[in-house]
Amino acid sequence: MQLGSKQTPIKSAKFDTAECNACPHNTYHQMGLLDDVSTEAKCSKISCFREKTQEWVNGLKATAEERFGKVLFLSESAQKDRNTVTVEQVGEEQFTNGCSSCEKRVVIMSDAAGSEGEISESQCIDKICFGKCSATIGKATEEAMSDPTVVAIAKKDPEKAKKLAKSKAVKTSKGQEVGSMSNVAEDAHKELLRQAAAGFFANDKMLSGAMMLAATAQATGFKGNAKHKLKSGFDDLILDAYLNMDMPTMQGLMLEAISHGLKNSERMNHSSSVSLLLNLLKAKGAETAKRVAVDAWKPTEQTLKHYTTPQLIQLAKDAKLDEAMNAKEKGSFAKLTKGKKADLAQGIIEADHDYSEFAPSWYLAHVKPK
Repeated sequence: MQLGSKQTPIKSAKFDTAECNACPHNTYHQMGLLDDVSTEAKCSKISCFREKTQEWVNGLKATAEERFGKVLFLSESAQKDRNTVTVEQVGEEQFTNGCSSCEKRVVIMSDAAGSEGEISESQCIDKICFGKCSATIGKATEEAMSDPTVVAIAKKDPEKAKKLAKSKAVKTSKGQEVGSMSNVAEDAHKELLRQAAAGFFANDKMLSGAMMLAATAQATGFKGNAKHKLKSGFDDLILDAYLNMDMPTMQGLMLEAISHGLKNSERMNHSSSVSLLLNLLKAKGAETAKRVAVDAWKPTEQTLKHYTTPQLIQLAKDAKLDEAMNAKEKGSFAKLTKGKKADLAQGIIEADHDYSEFAPSWYLAHVKPK
């Protein structure tokens, strides 16, 4: 150990310093040997101190990702590349149905010396999307300035009128962008909806006919006849037949396809059953699609594990669980949200609450007709 080299007080460490007690680079062991040596224990091997600090920060990040989802280090995200997103900046509907579930809304964790582990929540890293959403609020605020009530107030207090117009815009503006959830959560949503739709259409004879026609046409290369031109895509063909043909028509076309196939080489076109089933659900109408989706969604451990803590909190609020819990015991919902993600999810599952008419908006978006 070299005396006088760069040193760091051990008491400033964020990590567990138990191993430092017996370390030869701990200046504590020099105390009493030289009169001018500080009595404060310091680390003289800065590389080791920094390495242990980084390990501590990495562990903290892993814990934060369990709670918040995507977490970026401060060194990975410049301030100019992100914005803090709030209800006031994008509006209640956009924040609730778009931003709250979006994977582009991240947490920034400091890895800078002296502030390691400090976090900044609700950071949007999609500048273009944020610009669109905030511009919508700006436009809505301008429109609200022509509201009779606002106009009357503006004559006496312009600043108060501006605040009222902004408040109205925040509450009434329509969401412009749908948040992009993590691929894992989206895949889980689609699989759940696939199973729900498969059960719903299990005994639908018209769908069976449409699928047999599509399979036969694709296998034989049959394009249809003068009266019925068949769609080229497998999904499109099924949807068109299901919505616009009766069973005799489909059966007749299948016979023509088989006849055509005897003179042509076989062809087959694969397609996504998830996409097909979701399109079929949407084709049944908004109410039916929503009912099938809602009936399938349940707040189980398997379902909730895909959501981040902010998404679980928003989900609970949308389901009015916060109101129900606080009505029984004031502050109980806020207390539940302060704990670990697993405890929050378990609280949602075990709550004496009726979820039979509820499913998250970002999940229902998959079956919402355009």
